[in-house]
Amino acid sequence: MTADMLKEALEAIADRAEPVDGMAERALRRATGRRRTRAIAGASLALAAAIAVPATVVQAQGESGSSSKKPQVLAPATGGLPSNTAAELQAAKACMRDGPPTGNMGEDRPDLGKLPDFRLAVRQRVGGQGGQFVAEVASEKGFVLCSGSSKEGNAEPPTFHPWVGSAAKGGLWDFTAPVRVDAITIVSAIGENGAGSSGDQLHALVTGRVKSDVARVVVTWNFGRTTQATLRNGFFISRVASKMIPDKTATGPMSKGAMTQQDDRLLSVSGYGADGQLVYIFRPQGEDTGRFVPEDCADGITGPKPALCQDLGSRY
Repeated sequence: MTADMLKEALEAIADRAEPVDGMAERALRRATGRRRTRAIAGASLALAAAIAVPATVVQAQGESGSSSKKPQVLAPATGGLPSNTAAELQAAKACMRDGPPTGNMGEDRPDLGKLPDFRLAVRQRVGGQGGQFVAEVASEKGFVLCSGSSKEGNAEPPTFHPWVGSAAKGGLWDFTAPVRVDAITIVSAIGENGAGSSGDQLHALVTGRVKSDVARVVVTWNFGRTTQATLRNGFFISRVASKMIPDKTATGPMSKGAMTQQDDRLLSVSGYGADGQLVYIFRPQGEDTGRFVPEDCADGITGPKPALCQDLGSRY
């Protein structure tokens, strides 16, 4: 069988594949708060979509250690986006599931950008085995979060998140503080065996951008966890393991076996200069310690908008 024949066969399987109704929803049954519900619903869609849509992620050379003999042709940078090697463009393509971004309901949104508009911005390995990773793919209009492995592809549908603040006007680096946080959220952890090879069920993520005077980003979460963010091209991403736990507050006939997500909270994001000195610290407040995505800034939402809907000052 030729490579083209194999590709056609896999595409035919993907076209016929259907998710098991309610499987992900039952696993992620319980959630509290408007933004938490949105984040959990996104993880539910991701789990169902991961069952239905196989994809292959090509690791970028230099991160995977591959030894391709082909020259690393850089895609030209546009609008402050990073240049990508051919392998990195393939990784971005796989994160986008070979198509346009999707809306919050999983619908194709080619009006938000086409596949060539997106670049691999930053990626962080997960664990030491299996090629798992989390990543951000960016365009001039917004970004897509990616979670997967080198064999199983992206566990997340390529949900589009628009830039907010000054970036919404085309200035990716035109923000006031040295560090700009763009998302605090949850993504699925699907690896080679249908679950994270590191044992994780979910990833708690924070991602954003930094200016040139920031050389290192440190992220602190609850439960005594501190992580070093991966920083590349002015973009950063950091994750900690999360999971579903029994919901002890559930009542009623559906309470048996009810699950809820572990209560992960972001405590701070700190930016350090090349000399090791702290240049910026962001501490989210209230509900925003749990979740923030740019959609929370949309007109018509109930309740106060998160602080991250605007560009923050030099120190927050």
